[in-house]
Amino acid sequence: MSAKKKNPVTLIVHSDGAPLIRTTRVSLWPCFASIVELPPPVREYQTNIVVLALWSAKQKPNVNVFLEETMKDLKDLMRHGTSIFIGDQEYNICLSTQFFLSDLPAKALFCHTINFNGYSACTCCCTKGVWSNIYKTVLYSYAGNDYRSRTHDGYLKAAQEAITKSNGSKATTVDGVKGYSSLMDVFEYPSHIAINTQAIQDIDSMLQRIRIPHNMRVIYLDPITTVDQQKTKYARLFVFHVDVPVCVAYLPPLPASHFVLYSLAMKLLHAPDSTEEFK
Repeated sequence: MSAKKKNPVTLIVHSDGAPLIRTTRVSLWPCFASIVELPPPVREYQTNIVVLALWSAKQKPNVNVFLEETMKDLKDLMRHGTSIFIGDQEYNICLSTQFFLSDLPAKALFCHTINFNGYSACTCCCTKGVWSNIYKTVLYSYAGNDYRSRTHDGYLKAAQEAITKSNGSKATTVDGVKGYSSLMDVFEYPSHIAINTQAIQDIDSMLQRIRIPHNMRVIYLDPITTVDQQKTKYARLFVFHVDVPVCVAYLPPLPASHFVLYSLAMKLLHAPDSTEEFK
């Protein structure tokens, strides 16, 4: 850090819930932040995780109660900055956020959207699902796809409409949005890049044919279409060992080259500088 200029600190905010003990229904919901400027795996060390808020109750948290003050504090720090003193030296801090991270159920809870298995559940586009009496679940037909990308402004409009229609009675959902989340005071509702359906099917077929070395102790058979539901170890296996030949084979040259650079960057970032990092 430099005492003469502003020092950037970027936060990744993440949250999830877990039962305190098995014999009660009380759950603990912590909201943590990781510092992007710290390299992996140092940023994941317990001593480097920032605790932003805690919720302990039998009920799931209301995000506008749980995080409203936290988001206000983050906005204030992002707007005005802050400073810390180390010894007699003052260091100016310029705070920013990168993204909010959670699993699918927690994302629906914290963003005030419907769950991943409901109607209008896609985070990326405006496609609406239909109920299947045969499979007893909501299906998304390719013929009925609406590829219009979701936007932050669209989220805000749908949230306001849902609040107006609810009018203190039963909650109303508009385009998969149940209402406004205080997270949106700091974060924008995400949009993603979609790749074409045939490429996804080809990639899944290639993944099915891959044989992982026996000493890796991980069997990668999950299709890429379930990426939002996969465990971290599968994502790590894909990025570190599988993605380069897959991307080069099925993506256009420019996106493929970007993904190769991303894979190499992740490997370099996760590579320890010395054996001391293992202690």
